[in-house]
Amino acid sequence: MLETLHMSKISYINISPELEMLYRKNLRSGNRFVFSRNVLKKRFPTRSEKKKLKEKTYMVQASNAWKSMTSVQQQDWSDKAEFNNMSGWQLFLQDFTARQIEGIEEIPVLSSFHQTYVAELKIESPAISCEFKQEHPRNYYEYKKQFGRKEVYDPVSITEDLVLPFTFDINYEADLTSAGLNPYAFMAARFWYSYHGENKYYDLSIPLLTNTSWKNVSDTLTGLYTYIIGYSLILKVNDLQGTLRFDNIKATHSGQNWARDPNCNNVQKEFFGPYNIIKPYWEAVEKPTGVTLKSVYK
Repeated sequence: MLETLHMSKISYINISPELEMLYRKNLRSGNRFVFSRNVLKKRFPTRSEKKKLKEKTYMVQASNAWKSMTSVQQQDWSDKAEFNNMSGWQLFLQDFTARQIEGIEEIPVLSSFHQTYVAELKIESPAISCEFKQEHPRNYYEYKKQFGRKEVYDPVSITEDLVLPFTFDINYEADLTSAGLNPYAFMAARFWYSYHGENKYYDLSIPLLTNTSWKNVSDTLTGLYTYIIGYSLILKVNDLQGTLRFDNIKATHSGQNWARDPNCNNVQKEFFGPYNIIKPYWEAVEKPTGVTLKSVYK
C-alpha cells in the first residue's frame, strides 16, 4: 500500500508500426521533472537550410568586413572579447549584427569597459528613486537555449555553494543629477546569514559616483563569522534622476563568475508559462513610473 501511494503517475502513447521509424528519427523525451513532453531531436542543418540561413543572416557581410581588417585590429577585438569568453570573431559578429539591427554603419571604438550591449537605467520625472535585485539562493533555476530553436529554452537547476572570498566587480558610467535631499547610488552584494537563530544581513557595498565616464569598481569580502545562506546583488538609486549604465558584472567565488547575464545582453528578460520558475535577471523592488531598465547597444 505504501509503495502504491508513492509511485509516480505516468502516461503512454501508441505508435503505429509504419510511423515508429519516423518517430524515433525525429523525436525524443524531454525533461520529465519540469514539464513532461516529447521534443525534437537536435540535428545539423542540411545544405539547403544552410543556404537559406545565410540569406537571412549577416554572416557573409560580417565575414567580409572581418577579412578587410588588419591583424592588429582583429587582435584588438580578441583582447576585448576575453571577458565574454568569446573569440574576437564571435564578438565582432555579435557587434556587427547588433549594429545592422540598430541601423548603425560605422565600426565602434572598442572599450575595455563594455562590449556591444550594456544595461541602461533611466530615471525620469516623476520618479527619483528605484531599487533592483538579482537573487542568488543556494538553489535556483537558469535556462539553456535549445539548439536551433529561437527563444526556446530548457530550465536547468543550479546549485551555488558560496565559499569566501567573494569579489563584486562592475564597470559603469553615470549622468545623474540631484532631485532630493539625500542623493546617492550604490550597488552591493547583500549576504543573508543566520546568527544565534536570528536572520541577519551584511552589505558589501560599492558607492557609485553620480557623474563619471566609464570606470571599474570592485570590493572583496574575505570572511564572515557564520554560515552564509544566500546573497543578492542590489542596485539602489535615491533622490536622483538621469542615466546610469553598467556592464561586465562579476560576482566571483569558488573560482567562477556567478552573475546572471554578466554581459548585460538582456537585462529586461522575463520568463513565462512553464519557465516561470526562472526569475528575471533584475527583479524590481522599487520601480515607480518613470523608471526603465533595459539593454541597449553602446
